Amino acid sequence: MYRNIRNSVIFFAVLSMIAILIGSGIIKNNSWESLVTSYEEKRSQQVQHFMEDQVTDLKGYMYIHSKWSDAQENLLLENHEWLEANATGYLLEDPSFNVDFVFATTEVRDFEEVYGGDYGDVVAETKVYKRALYNDEMGSEIIEMDSGYMVIVASPIFDSKGENPMGVYLLGRLLDEDIINHLFGFLGKKEAMHISFDSKPAYLESETDSFENLRMSEEFPIGASNIFVNMEFKVPAYRYLFVETQRLNYLIIVIIILMFTGLLLFTLKRMAKYMMKTLEAVEGVSNGDYSTKIDIKSNRFLPELNRLEQSVNRMSLNLESQSETIHRNYTEMVELVVKSVEINDAYTYRHNISVAEYSVAIGRKMGFDAIDSLETAAKFHDVGKISVPTQVLNKPGKLTKEEYKVVMRHPVEGYNLIKKVKHFERIALGVRHHHERYDGKGYPDGLKGDEIPKMAQIIAVADNFDAMTSDRVYRKAMSREKATSIIEENSGKMFSPDVVEAFLQYVSSQNEKEESS
Repeated sequence: MYRNIRNSVIFFAVLSMIAILIGSGIIKNNSWESLVTSYEEKRSQQVQHFMEDQVTDLKGYMYIHSKWSDAQENLLLENHEWLEANATGYLLEDPSFNVDFVFATTEVRDFEEVYGGDYGDVVAETKVYKRALYNDEMGSEIIEMDSGYMVIVASPIFDSKGENPMGVYLLGRLLDEDIINHLFGFLGKKEAMHISFDSKPAYLESETDSFENLRMSEEFPIGASNIFVNMEFKVPAYRYLFVETQRLNYLIIVIIILMFTGLLLFTLKRMAKYMMKTLEAVEGVSNGDYSTKIDIKSNRFLPELNRLEQSVNRMSLNLESQSETIHRNYTEMVELVVKSVEINDAYTYRHNISVAEYSVAIGRKMGFDAIDSLETAAKFHDVGKISVPTQVLNKPGKLTKEEYKVVMRHPVEGYNLIKKVKHFERIALGVRHHHERYDGKGYPDGLKGDEIPKMAQIIAVADNFDAMTSDRVYRKAMSREKATSIIEENSGKMFSPDVVEAFLQYVSSQNEKEESS
C-alpha cells in the first residue's frame, strides 16, 4: 500500500510541477509588461513631484522678494549694499536656500546685481526673462549652462501692493550633484543606481533585464522648456513583486492542491479512523498535556500504526519527565541570577523582589495575560547593574555625567544578558524598556506610548514607587502617600495612564486592608 501511495504522490507531484511551470509562463508573458508600466509610472510621478518642488521652492523665494517696494527703491538708487544684504547676495551665502544664481536688474539693464556666475547676458535671452520684462508675468524655465542645467524663475519687481512692475528679479538653482543626491534619497538609494539630466533621452524605450534592472528616460516640462531625467534602478525584490501581481498563479496552485488533496484523501480514507486517535494524542502532547496516552489496540490493517502509537506514548512519557526537569531548572536559574545581583548591591536585590511583588499586583488589577513572565521580568529588571561598578551603585553623593551614563546602560546590559535564553524573549524586552517614558523622553530607545511593551510599562511604575519609598545611601525614603501622588501626577508623562489607574486601585485596596485590620 505504501508503495502505491508513494507512486501516486510522485506522479501527481510531477504533474503539478509541470502545470505550475506552464501556468507561470503564460501568466508571466501576460503581466510582465503591465508590471513594468506600473513601476515606470510610479517613478515618473516621484520625479515629477521632485522637479515641481524645485520650481516651487524658487517661486516661494520669488514671492518674498519680488513684491517689495524697498527692493524697487534700492534698485533705482543702485544701492548695492542694501540689495546684497536683503535681496540678492545673502541667498547664495545661506546654504539653506539652495539658490545658485541671483540676477536683479532695471528694465534697461543700466544697473544690475549678479551673483553665482557671469550669466546675465545668457538669462536675458531666455523666454522666462522676456516674459517677466515685457508681459509682467512670473514664469519658470530650464537652461543649459557650462556647469550643467539650471532651473530659473523670473518675475518683474512689484511694489508691496503687487503693482507698478519694473525691472526683473531672477533666481536659479543648478541641477548639480547635490540635487542628484537629494533625488537619490527621494527615490530610495537602495533601488536608484544612476540619475542624470540631459536635453535628450538616454533610452528611447524602457529597458529591463534579469527581472530586477530597469533603465528609463522620462521627459518633464518646466515652464516653456523640457528636461529628460535618465534613470537606472536595481530592484532585488522585483521578482517577488512580479509574482505578487500574478494572482492567477494562486488560483492554479489552489486547484492543483485541491486535486492532489482529494486524490490523497481518497487513498487515505481507510486509514483515517486508525490515525485519528493517534493524531488526537499527538495534538494533546503538542498542547502541553504530556499525560496524554493512547489505548493501543492491535491493528492488522496497519501494523506500522501500532509502532507509531507506542512511540507516541514513549514520547509523551519522556516529554513529561523533561518538562518537569526544565521547569525545575528554570526556576532555580531565575532565583540564582536574581540573587547574584546581591553580590554587587544588596539594595538592588531587595528592590528587585519588591518591584516584582508590586508588578504582579498591578498586572492582576489590569488582567495582564502573562503574570509569571511579568514577575520574572520584574525580578530581572535591574540585573544589568551587575556590570555597573560597586562604587558607582553605592555612591552616596551625586553621580557625575560619566557615572550616570554608565548606570543608564544597565537596561541594555540586562537585555543582552538574558535575551539569548530561549524562554526569555518577552521578558528581555520588559527588562530593556523599563526606563522608557510614556512621553518618549526615556531611555535607552526613546519609545513612546504604546510602543513601549505593556510589561515594561507596569515595571516602570512599580520600579519608581519602590525606589521612592526605599532608603538609599544618598536620601531617605519618602512616604507612600507622597510617592503615590508623584506617580499620579506623572500619568501620561512618565507612565501609562492605564497602568497608573491599576496602580491606584492596588494602593486603594491596600489602604482599605490596613484600615480594616
